[in-house]
Amino acid sequence: MLPEFPNWMASLVSGLTLLIVGVLLNGARDKDKARDDKVNKIAEKVGALELQMVKELASREDVEALVTRIDSMDKTLTQVRDMVIRMDERGKIHDRRE
Repeated sequence: MLPEFPNWMASLVSGLTLLIVGVLLNGARDKDKARDDKVNKIAEKVGALELQMVKELASREDVEALVTRIDSMDKTLTQVRDMVIRMDERGKIHDRRE
């Protein structure tokens, strides 16, 4: 059989239990708030980085200008290659390594 506790002791135990549970809940709430603050800061940083990345992306006009320049260089290099091939066929190119 369980011993009988006085009423004041039962009240004290239940009060202490409520106090401990309250302290633990407040600690958990503080940790949740700190975690939420941290997540919000990270979300703000990610948003700022996304905006910066969008600003730095090349526009359609920039890409078209680059494609035009690359095509022009390609044509020039093709002309130089053809010219070297013709000169080699005529025997005008001497290998300096020989």
